[in-house]
Amino acid sequence: LNPDQLGGVRLDLTTKRGVGIGVDHFYTFPQGNGEAFAYARQGLSEYVLRVDHKQVLPAQSTLSVRSDIRQNNLFSLQPTTNTDISSILTRRTDHTDTTFNFSRRLLEGDFGTDNITANLLYNSTVAAGTLRTSLEYSSFGSGSSAVSTTTNQALWDRLQWTRPMGFTDLNLRVDKHFNLDEGDMTGAQFASGVERLPELSLVSTEKNLHLGFLQNFPSRFTLGWGVFNELPADTTLNRYRLEWQSNLNQLRRGSTIFTGSTAFRQTMYGDADTTAQYMYSANLTATTPLGKLTNVARYGRQGERGFTPFQFDTVYPYHTITDSVQYLTPNLRMYVTAGRDLERETWYDLTYRTFAQIGRSLSTSQSLAYDLNGHQWRDLVSQFSWYRQSQLTFNLGSRYNLHEHQLQRVSTEMEWVITPKWRMQWLGGYDGPTHQFTYNEFLVTRDLHCWDASLYYSGEQKYFYLYLRLKALNIPLPRFGIGQGGQVLDTTQGTVQ
Repeated sequence: LNPDQLGGVRLDLTTKRGVGIGVDHFYTFPQGNGEAFAYARQGLSEYVLRVDHKQVLPAQSTLSVRSDIRQNNLFSLQPTTNTDISSILTRRTDHTDTTFNFSRRLLEGDFGTDNITANLLYNSTVAAGTLRTSLEYSSFGSGSSAVSTTTNQALWDRLQWTRPMGFTDLNLRVDKHFNLDEGDMTGAQFASGVERLPELSLVSTEKNLHLGFLQNFPSRFTLGWGVFNELPADTTLNRYRLEWQSNLNQLRRGSTIFTGSTAFRQTMYGDADTTAQYMYSANLTATTPLGKLTNVARYGRQGERGFTPFQFDTVYPYHTITDSVQYLTPNLRMYVTAGRDLERETWYDLTYRTFAQIGRSLSTSQSLAYDLNGHQWRDLVSQFSWYRQSQLTFNLGSRYNLHEHQLQRVSTEMEWVITPKWRMQWLGGYDGPTHQFTYNEFLVTRDLHCWDASLYYSGEQKYFYLYLRLKALNIPLPRFGIGQGGQVLDTTQGTVQ
């Protein structure tokens, strides 16, 4: 209509679903813009109504609204209406940030749902400290006209205040969960999270310890106490925590550079059994140049002693050591890696990986591994890529089973710009054990200025499709690269674990 009012009309003529007509309108006016979309067919028994709008408001505020209503869009035997409404209101100043989110998703039908979420967040940062607070409301309802409707409603109230105090920061945190269900507290068992009622902690700022060798260990200390309640177990206890974390700055000894981190945490719980848990961890990496090679050795350990009644305090022990010899140049990268899981007393695979850039147009990668526990070779994974500026890209991948001496899989992917007007794409997948192509697809596209025409052929499903597409709408082609189950066809071969 004019530079600020643009739109398009959609007209579908189908043999089984009748005539479909729609309007897609993009509008702009002072301080606001958006899109309005409407589409209907089969005498309004199927329709889509959508509005996306963004508005700049006074007082440094912005409002974004999206509304989407669909009747029978699921193409199910039973009529359904799906309503999706969401909005975001934000206000930002030099020291504050306020955001309000609201959304409702309503599905009306025999198996209907009604989900509502709302979230109010407020942040304030001044010289005296930082305040963050939020209210999160949720309501999840399900049911139909044939059965009673159930609704699970909850409210999370969260507050965190941080005040700098020189060497340390004082943190106050309060997290409270309110179950708003009536009667027997329906849905309480589905709530999960940790309530802090409240939690106080002193957290040191990261600072070097200027005591000789220890100056290489920037450290962070935490001393805290809180009343914690873990949901849904409803375990409520006092929790006392002393924690130290430190990162190792680069430390050079000879030609070897060391980096790493270490931490420990002592936690005690105010129960009658005086339950306590001690956690420790250490990670160290040593990098050593060996002529044209580089050796990278890594050691990691994490363990615990004692017991915790809380799931969120659970420690997962590990004790590993790995070593990798690397050869790195701009055109060639090779890695040989091995290691041992000292916790489970098993070996990691001995792996070999390489990537080579052969000239300007060809590159290849190879991955191979040997199972040191089962004493057999893993699959050889190969990938080749050939490209010629912006005219041709061709990828060939394979996976070969060395143990059974059998080709497991081959996949190809090609895009060829034949002329400025013609383009061809090809996807191919071959399964070695069955000696069959799992997919073999071709797409030829002709540029028609404002339109393009695409001819699609599937070798496995034995059919052709011809698409005429208006470029301005940028509608994706619905079939190329999509398998029979709706999955995206995977042309990669994976990597060695």
